[in-house]
Order: sequence, then C-alpha cells, then structure tokens
Amino acid sequence: MKKPQLDWEDTGSSWRAGVAQIDVSPPVGVQIVGYPTVIRPNTGVHDPLYADCLVLADGSTKVALLTADLVYFEKEFVARVREAVAAATDIPAGHLLMSCSHTHAGPRMGTRLFDDEVARGGRVEHEYLQELERRLVDLVVVAASKLHEVRIGFGRGMAGSELGIGGNRHDPHGLADPAVRVMGVREPGGDWLATLVKYSLHPTILQMDNTLVSADYPFGIRQALLARHPGMTVLFSQGATGDQSSRFFRTDQSFTEAERFGAAIGNEADRVLAAMPHDANARLGVRSVQVEPVWKELPPVEELEARVQAYWQQLRELEAKDAPYVERQTCYLNRLGTEYTLTFARLNAEGRESPWAYEVPIEVQAIRIGDGCVVGVAGEMFVAYTLDIEARSLFEHTFVVSLANGISPGYMVDRESAEKGLFEAGASMLAPETGERVGAAAERLCRELYQET
Repeated sequence: MKKPQLDWEDTGSSWRAGVAQIDVSPPVGVQIVGYPTVIRPNTGVHDPLYADCLVLADGSTKVALLTADLVYFEKEFVARVREAVAAATDIPAGHLLMSCSHTHAGPRMGTRLFDDEVARGGRVEHEYLQELERRLVDLVVVAASKLHEVRIGFGRGMAGSELGIGGNRHDPHGLADPAVRVMGVREPGGDWLATLVKYSLHPTILQMDNTLVSADYPFGIRQALLARHPGMTVLFSQGATGDQSSRFFRTDQSFTEAERFGAAIGNEADRVLAAMPHDANARLGVRSVQVEPVWKELPPVEELEARVQAYWQQLRELEAKDAPYVERQTCYLNRLGTEYTLTFARLNAEGRESPWAYEVPIEVQAIRIGDGCVVGVAGEMFVAYTLDIEARSLFEHTFVVSLANGISPGYMVDRESAEKGLFEAGASMLAPETGERVGAAAERLCRELYQET
C-alpha cells in the first residue's frame, strides 16, 4: 500500500508518542472465565493475549492508554498499577487509563469470588495476577521511554449487520453501535506507529465449551491490520458491552467465525486509516470523577427462588422440544440473571457484602487528545448511554470505552431494559439511574476539557 504523503515540515507538531507490547497469555491450567456456571482450566493458547500501551505527550502533559485482551481489571488492581507507574515515571497516576477487551476466553482476573464459584472449584489466580501487575507497570515504563515525534489522527467507519456482524443482544433490529472508531499515530516517514480501534461487541463468539485461551474477535482485528502494517502496535478498546453481542449474527461459535468478525472490523479500520488526516491540535488534558451508584431494589428471597425454579422448568421444556438456540440461550441467561439477584438478596439478608461491592464508587475518566476525547467508564454500559455520551460531547471524535479502570457492580442497564427484566438487569446490583449519573458525569468532563484554553 502506498504511504500517505505528509506535509510534515509545513504543519509542525508537538505530539510525541511511545509504544510497547507484551504477551499476557496465562500458563496452561490457569482458569479462564466469562461463563460463571462453568469452571474451565485452560488447555492451551489458540492465539496470544496482548497488553499494549501508548504514551502520549504534548510538551507539558503526558497520558498513557493501556489496553489488554483480558476480561476486566479490578478497581484495586488499577490503583496499584497507577501508583507504581507514577513512582517510576513522570506520568501522574490519574493520567493512566487501563481498559480490557472483555474476552470470555481469558484468565480469571477476580480476587473476590462468589460462594457458588468457590463451591464449583473456582479459585483466585494469585501467581498470575501478581506477575501481571508487575509486567503491566514495566510495560508503561518502556512505552514512556520511547517518546518521539509523531502525527495523530481520528476517523470513523461502520461495520454492522450489513456485513453479517454486530449488534443488539436481545433484538436483531434493536439499538446497536456499528461504528468503528479509530485513532492513528503516524511516524514522520508515513508508517503507522500505532492505532486504537474501538468497537462495541461482546467477545463471546467462543462459548463455554471452549478451553483454549483466545482474544476472540479482536484477534482477527489485529491480524487484518498487521497483515497490511507489520510492526504497528494495535490497541483495542471495548465500547458498549452491556447489550451488544453476536448472538443473532454469528453463523457458529468457532475460531473461524471469530476471525471473520475481526477481519470485517479490521478491514474497515484500515480503510479509515488510509483516509485519515492528522490532528495539528497537540493538546492533552485529563479529568476524572468518582460516581456513587444507585442500588437496585432487591425482591424477597422467596420470590426470587420461585422465579429461578420457573426458569429451570421453562429451560427443560425448551430443551425437550429442541427449541432454537436463541430461545434456549435467552432462557438460560434470564435464569442466570435471576440467580445473580438471588445471590445479592441472600448476601444482603445475611449482612454480607457482594464481591462486586468493592468496585464503588464508579470512575469516569476523560482524556482529551487534540480534537478527540477518550472517555473511560468502569463497567459495562448499555449502548443507549454510550451513544448519548458521544452525541452530547463537543468533541468531533469521542471514544466511549467501557471496562476502563474497574468493572463496577454489574451492568449499567437502561430503564427500558430494566423494566423488561432482561438478563443484564438481573446480573447487576445497579438501578438505571446509575447509568444516567455516569452519562451526565461524562458529558460534564468532556465539556470542561473542550472549554479549557
């Protein structure tokens, strides 16, 4: 591919950047997570998991974006990494954003497990987590040591149902976000140093029968981009994981299908890169706020137990008549969500805290990068919230990144979905007002950064 022509000397820039990458694949035997009813020690690596870091500087401010092919980071884990990075570099702790792709074929990251997980054989992978923490700090340090002059640009493409990928987890015609948001970082000679791709879709093409470590479809994104740009660092950030899934669009649950999804997104990201202008507005800024959640009301334990039994009966009936997969999966998930609520209710009745209670308050972080803004939200937001944040942002390019700097106590469900009693509403401790508070906080941070002189 012909390299883009740059008027480097004419435009000037004070952008500097450095990148680094490590393989964070776990050793054989480390449990992989994503499907809480199944304990899965991994039997090997299908495709490596990577953590990538991009450090940016504008002459007076430095920020670091760290992405990883992992299910999530706990809030306390992020705090320790930030503190260590701040001690080892001149990057302030609050200037590091850490986000995960949310692959459901990656290592267990939690240090606080539910009782039923432990009863099934779930365990905390202490050794892996301790080593990972140390290596992520080193990753940022290395990236920060490689700063050099670059150009930065932003662009947006689309890859959704028209390509047989995407969309809404509960309705194939429901609200979705097929946008492929791209930030490109280019060397003086025209080669791409790094790209950040943001897409909204649960990495759950691979299901609970899989025991091989995999990044799921983000692996295909990386493959597609590196085939055209060898040596480029590819960062992937997850958008609205809450209600975005491949359920109605995947043809099967294979590695081949995961790669097909990834290739479609990666090819579109490459098309965006090819037409991307650079951003001459070399200005960085960071704001963050801690948002207190609104807890949902918990029904009585007896009522929830009856609901769970009703779902079990419905599931047996669906299996007996060999109902379509989508019907059986929907029933399975609705039961699972109700079981989560039952667990919360039982813990509450016993005066005990849920393992997720330690994920509050919920952090919202906004990082201005020239004419763009990356908004990091701890937790899994529904698409209605992420689209609203982007629409209200004054920035031309706004990337709303979920599972950033923590996980929050469950999904941030919108009001309509909560009223319908969907799976995610059950598998959450949060009322819809939480997502509204987070959205308002994100809008305020974007506005403050945009208005800064």
